[in-house]
Amino acid sequence: GRGGRTNPSRPAGAAAHGMSVEPVAGATYRMRRKHPCGGWEWRVYRTGADVGIECLTCGRRVMLERRVFETRVKALMRTPDA
Repeated sequence: GRGGRTNPSRPAGAAAHGMSVEPVAGATYRMRRKHPCGGWEWRVYRTGADVGIECLTCGRRVMLERRVFETRVKALMRTPDA
């Protein structure tokens, strides 16, 4: 890992910003940085070790490691049932 400072009692990425964002399939999230197409919102289409997200503006699909996804998410916008 980076710097060798790992705490085994804490899941990776959980305390990066003080909260852990659990990816939910079908939910829409706002990311910290804008996509090059100009869109902010992404929908999760797959969860697991990697998280699959789709840009709601241009339709681009990207796979992210769960830890990376948790770091880049800013807010949950809509849940699948809403």
